[in-house]
Amino acid sequence: MTKSDNHESTGKAPAFFWKNMEKKTKNTIFLVGILLVFSVIGLIVQKLKVSDSGKVVVVTVNGYRTATLDLDHDAEKIIGDKEHGDYNIVQVKDGKARVSEANCSNQVCVLTGEISKEGEIIACLPHGVLVYIEDREEEAP
Repeated sequence: MTKSDNHESTGKAPAFFWKNMEKKTKNTIFLVGILLVFSVIGLIVQKLKVSDSGKVVVVTVNGYRTATLDLDHDAEKIIGDKEHGDYNIVQVKDGKARVSEANCSNQVCVLTGEISKEGEIIACLPHGVLVYIEDREEEAP
């Protein structure tokens, strides 16, 4: 009976096979780990990407665009008539937009806080005002 016949009859693999299998498994785990690390780093870089340039703050009143403010430049815009009627003050500061003041009854727009990412919205239903962020490319001419 040869050495190889012995392994076949017992159903056990030779010892060198397990050593190689462990090495292959370690290499596979190492490779998968590296891929996961690079994937996570890519996601973090994408999320933390500071290039919010190209984003604008759009203000609409009753569905009509009344103002477009650059998210990269600090600004303040009064929407409505502060002296004699309904008004909201939209403030852009440090790459974030918010309604800093309004004379609506519920103050939900003021309490919403700051927005800075595309898709975030501030709504003042009593005045029909929406404030939201969009890409500059989507901006209407």
